[in-house]
Amino acid sequence: MKMKYNPEEEYFPITYENFDLNRAKANIIYAVLALIGLVTAAVFMILEFDKRITGTAVGFGFMMLGIFTIKITVSDYPEERLESTGLFILGALTLLVSLFTLIVDKLNIFPGEEYELFKDKLISFAFLTGGAYGLIYEKIVAYLKKNRCTECVAATCIDTVATGAKTKDTMYIHVWEYTTNGFTYTNPENRRYFAKKNRIGDIRDIYVNPDDPEDIYVNRFHRRNIVYVLFVIVGVILTARFFVGI
Repeated sequence: MKMKYNPEEEYFPITYENFDLNRAKANIIYAVLALIGLVTAAVFMILEFDKRITGTAVGFGFMMLGIFTIKITVSDYPEERLESTGLFILGALTLLVSLFTLIVDKLNIFPGEEYELFKDKLISFAFLTGGAYGLIYEKIVAYLKKNRCTECVAATCIDTVATGAKTKDTMYIHVWEYTTNGFTYTNPENRRYFAKKNRIGDIRDIYVNPDDPEDIYVNRFHRRNIVYVLFVIVGVILTARFFVGI
């Protein structure tokens, strides 16, 4: 039996497990709060307000957006919510750091050169923690997927779907066709890429979850890991310089 593949289908749709009026109202509130925060940040940037105030608004907006996407996304597996959780964490850190630096400056806790050193230390810490978080995130996702998807099958790339407008920010989803337990499935890879990793017709081994054949894992090296490593290296160097005095 062959599962139907519809190239017009919107992949990674946001759906509800069950419609709940109270839940829907809460989601609308989070969406509105996220919009308010991001629009306010945009207005502050246009009016050239203090960057720390703008950062606070950005952080609040991303926090609310993270909560919104966490609550409305149906997730069968834990790593599917990690990106939304990361969005919330990024927003929270941005908000806290912006508020903290604003308060420190207004109360003149670190006058003169000490304040500049304090800001440099925050930047070094941001590089280090940002890179470390990215590497940990990738490792957790790969670990969870590998543990579930243990059946190796040959799959054919039957489509590469472009997401969003066709600009330099266009990302691609690879759609695979494979057979397991007498059934042929067509299923999108659960990661987006800025470039096509495979062309239509390419054949490669992928890993399938025996308990859920639509849950697949494609073992790839993600170039974003290089960026994370660079962030960690820069963070370590800056941290050693500002905290240890090397």
